[in-house]
Amino acid sequence: MFIIDFDDTLFDTFRWKQARFLPLERLGIPRELIQETYRQIRARTDIGYTNERHALALADYGYDIPAILHAFDETTTVRALRQFVFSDAVPFLTDLRGRGERLALLSIGDSLFQQLKVKGCGLERYFQEVSFIQKEKERVVREFSSLNETSEPLWFINNRVAETQAVLAKVPTVRAVLKTSPDEPVAGYAASGLPYFNTLTEIGEYVRRESGR
Repeated sequence: MFIIDFDDTLFDTFRWKQARFLPLERLGIPRELIQETYRQIRARTDIGYTNERHALALADYGYDIPAILHAFDETTTVRALRQFVFSDAVPFLTDLRGRGERLALLSIGDSLFQQLKVKGCGLERYFQEVSFIQKEKERVVREFSSLNETSEPLWFINNRVAETQAVLAKVPTVRAVLKTSPDEPVAGYAASGLPYFNTLTEIGEYVRRESGR
C-alpha cells in the first residue's frame, strides 16, 4: 500500500502559489503582505487555508474582498489546476495501480479547499482512499498501518522532512521516501537519512528496485 501526499508531491503547490499571487499584485497588493498573510493562515492549526480566509486577512488592510476572490478564481478552475500537476504524476500513479497497489491520498488543510484542488486537477480517481486532515499525518498513517493485513510494506511518500520523521516515530515499519520541494532546504533532506528524489519518476524506479518487481 502507498500513502501519498498531495501538495508539492503530486501537485506543484510552490509554483501554483506563485501564480496565485500575481493577480493580487495587479490589484496593488504588495507581495510581501500577500506572503505574510498566507503564512499566518497556514501557521494556524485550528483552521485551514482557503481563498475566503486569505481574502478576509487582506481585507484587514483595506483591500476589496470580491476583487481578491475574483483574482483567486483565476487559479482554481479545472483548467488552471491541471497545469500544476507534476508531469510524471499520472504515469507514476498509473504504474502503481497497474501493479495492483492500493493507493491512499493524504493531505493537510481545509477539507473543502483541498478537495477542490484534488478533484479539479483530476488525480482523485487514482486513489481508493482520500483523507484530508488539519494536522498529525502520523495518526492517519498509523490507522492505515493497523488496517494493512498483507505482508507487503506500507510506503509513505511526502515532501516534508519533519512530518515524515514524525510519522516514522509513530510507525517505524513504514517505508518513507521524500520528494524534494523548493521551500524545504536540501540540507534537511540529506540530513534526514531518508531516501529523497527530485521527481516521481525517480521515486518509482527506487520503489521498483526495493520491491524487487
